[in-house]
Amino acid sequence: FALAARFTDHNVHDRVRHIKSLFDRFHLPFSWWVSEADSPSNLGDALLNEGLYFKEKNIGMFLHLNDFTPAPPLSSLVFQRVESAAQLKSFATVIESVGGSPLAFECIYSHLPPSIYAGDTSVELYLANFEGRPSITGVLVTHANVAGIYYVATVPDLRKRGFGTAMMHYLLQRAQNKGYSIATLQ
Repeated sequence: FALAARFTDHNVHDRVRHIKSLFDRFHLPFSWWVSEADSPSNLGDALLNEGLYFKEKNIGMFLHLNDFTPAPPLSSLVFQRVESAAQLKSFATVIESVGGSPLAFECIYSHLPPSIYAGDTSVELYLANFEGRPSITGVLVTHANVAGIYYVATVPDLRKRGFGTAMMHYLLQRAQNKGYSIATLQ
């Protein structure tokens, strides 16, 4: 995805074409998130003029973590933090199963240095295994006393078992344990 544009009226069309070309080169789908903080103020119109289209308006949710009581974890799931290339590959495979690009690992995830997601970082990627199989993903991003939750995904054949909810509870409890007071979900 693309976000946080800081363009000018003069360069907006060239910058949009350049960013589109980066995704097109690898045949990757992408979303461009536009907010009131982006510039120029007519960025949305510039994106439409470059052949992109308006897909959806996202609404965020938040939770005061002092109001949250986690459910007991499902004993059938084994949660683990992603801290190796092999785990990162499994993470990408789950994301692919729910409609992510089959090129995402090769083109994006495999290029991430472990310093971004392993150890004491503000980005924590998680996998939950069911019967030894990587089945659920989740990402926790913490900053400025806010814990953002992203990429909660369950492989299609294991849906409707409460696994996504279990991952949400796991991430919310992790944020609570780290001392964060607000969680967000988009």
